[in-house]
Amino acid sequence: MSAQEILAEMDAMRPYAQSVASVLASETSRVRKLTEASRGNNSPAYDLRSLDEMFAETLEEEIARAKQSITSFGV
Repeated sequence: MSAQEILAEMDAMRPYAQSVASVLASETSRVRKLTEASRGNNSPAYDLRSLDEMFAETLEEEIARAKQSITSFGV
């Protein structure tokens, strides 16, 4: 399939995509209401500590869990 054929197919799908987008963006759309709803979690996505420090702590915890699993299974 050539690039022109792909672009032609995409252009043919444009009216359908626009109709779906208009339905989802309408004021009565349940999808829109869900995306705008507040779920009570307004905390920042990441802790204020650096990501490197958080990654290191997570890695240390996973290593400790792996060691504990190895000893509990007697491997």
